[in-house]
Amino acid sequence: MSQYSTAITFTILSGFIGAACNREQQEVAPNLLMISIDTLRRDHIGRYGSDIPTPFIDAFLASGMAFDAHRACSNWTYPSMLCVMSGQSGVELGWLPTGDEIQYDAFIPSETMLPHALSQSDFQSWMVNSNRFIGSTSGIDALYDTVWEERGSSAEDIIEAGLRFFDQMDEDEDEDEDEDEDERWLVHLHFLDPHSGYAPPESYLSALDGLEPIDIDLTKQDEVNAINGAWSSYSEAEQALIEEHVRIRYESEIRYLDDQLSLFWAALKERELLEDTVVVLWSDHGEQLFEHGALTHGKSLFRGEIDAVAGVVGPGISPTSITTPTTHADLAPTLLGLLGVETPESMTGSQISEDLSSRPLFAERRHSSEHIQSVLYEDQELIFKWDTSTLELYDLAADPEELTDLFVPGSAEAAELWVHLKQRVEMMAEIVGEEPEWPALK
Repeated sequence: MSQYSTAITFTILSGFIGAACNREQQEVAPNLLMISIDTLRRDHIGRYGSDIPTPFIDAFLASGMAFDAHRACSNWTYPSMLCVMSGQSGVELGWLPTGDEIQYDAFIPSETMLPHALSQSDFQSWMVNSNRFIGSTSGIDALYDTVWEERGSSAEDIIEAGLRFFDQMDEDEDEDEDEDEDERWLVHLHFLDPHSGYAPPESYLSALDGLEPIDIDLTKQDEVNAINGAWSSYSEAEQALIEEHVRIRYESEIRYLDDQLSLFWAALKERELLEDTVVVLWSDHGEQLFEHGALTHGKSLFRGEIDAVAGVVGPGISPTSITTPTTHADLAPTLLGLLGVETPESMTGSQISEDLSSRPLFAERRHSSEHIQSVLYEDQELIFKWDTSTLELYDLAADPEELTDLFVPGSAEAAELWVHLKQRVEMMAEIVGEEPEWPALK
């Protein structure tokens, strides 16, 4: 079980929300704290039916605006983070990175990005990060005034660095009596847990006691990735054992992270940093755990990799469940609206509210050998695979695990969804410089 009970976590959060409610009638200039979590599956959170204890994240989502049907724009960090920052998908942005050939001369049009929009309203920005794909490798670090980056850092390291930022801000304010009181701040902490390799503290791994060991070091990302290529060489018994080890380690990473976030929240509350702060928490994408024949992410556009966690708490934000599907592109416009900052015209996402209407949502993965694109509309999902020029159709209401492909030539449902998806495929074709062989609908 987690070290910190749900009751304690709710007490911490309710203190913040109570303070926020008392300030609703006052003029406030809220700051923004962004907490992004790498590789966190939505169905591994207690709020969404998981047995894994996640009391802090559950309490956070329950106390603010929870986006309960949220989806990533892509299945790995770099394009997903670009989607959040730009308020539009990669194909709309006109630049979609590949997972196999990392662009070190990244295309980052800062004037279209969330941190730039905030800087125009006197926000100072800090970032704490341990994933190179949203740091110096990608160019995303250039969007922030100050960046602390150390690859592979644990949640404890990220929190320690983040608190140093806050404490330094406090010291600078004490030293500068003439500081502009209207100056606001953006702090973004990106947590690598529970990304592979799966290496939670040993104290979280008691479930491994008595389980037969495996000759794979799951704490090392390279060895985790190698499992995919070697999978067919394992016997069924070996596969089952590997799956159990992966499951325990992945779930233990989530429990560890949730406990660390609870401690972080208590430290923020002690520093009185939350009363005038909008806080957004989201996961960049999920993780496939062998449901469709693979491990990790960047493999498919099925829900295990695309479903994401997202929620916002802050002054004047009442507990609300948004059940209409939302996407990463909606986060920046929503946050700017909450902060009273003008939204750039380039952002195509919507400001999320209770009355958000149903609309087609897209996801995409660009790869040198295989591009994949999908559209979701009212529980119907259509996936197009470039390398085989094939379509797959799923009814997520009846088949939430996407196990039964319903596509047949002449499908009316597929034809309706293809009207939306074909436009996105054409946009992708412009980016990659070639057109696919178009699928046969009839």
